[in-house]
Amino acid sequence: MTAAVDIIFDLDGTLVDSAPHIAAILTEVAGREIHASQTRQYLTKGGEQLISALLGSNNLDENLAQFRQLYGSRPTPDCLYPGVRDGLDRLADAGRSMAICSNKPQSLCDKIVTDLDLDHFSVVIGGALKPSPQLLTATLYVGDSNVDQETASLSGFPFVFVSYGYAESDFETDSPRFDHFAELVDFILR
Repeated sequence: MTAAVDIIFDLDGTLVDSAPHIAAILTEVAGREIHASQTRQYLTKGGEQLISALLGSNNLDENLAQFRQLYGSRPTPDCLYPGVRDGLDRLADAGRSMAICSNKPQSLCDKIVTDLDLDHFSVVIGGALKPSPQLLTATLYVGDSNVDQETASLSGFPFVFVSYGYAESDFETDSPRFDHFAELVDFILR
């Protein structure tokens, strides 16, 4: 069964800046300091690539399991990008239905949505194997990376790029581009 929404949002790098929180957890797993700047380039690629790149491929499964266990046991810090809460409120007030689609496991997506009190979403899909098409239809896909753009393209959705997220420095797109969430919301509501 396919769910239909107006807008699909990526989570990390689009709605939340999770890099500092993730870096703190990785520091604990690694036993050495990992900086948020080191994590940003891998956050669009999923947990296995993040762990492998920053902690090495030895003990990958064990490190990934420990990372996810710690992530699930810690409160989510207030890491919404500026304007996101107000923007989501405006979209909901305008009757727009919204979903989240993330590579992050379902349990961690649900935790973030609950911890940050984001009740704007009718569907939250975690564990998505982006860029494969998902069981959603939408009129717009909002994301911060080439992986999100590929997901939108494979699913047949128009893509909108938010530049403040985790895109690789050489990422280029012809899609509409927004430097602030409020600008994106204004565009959607026009």
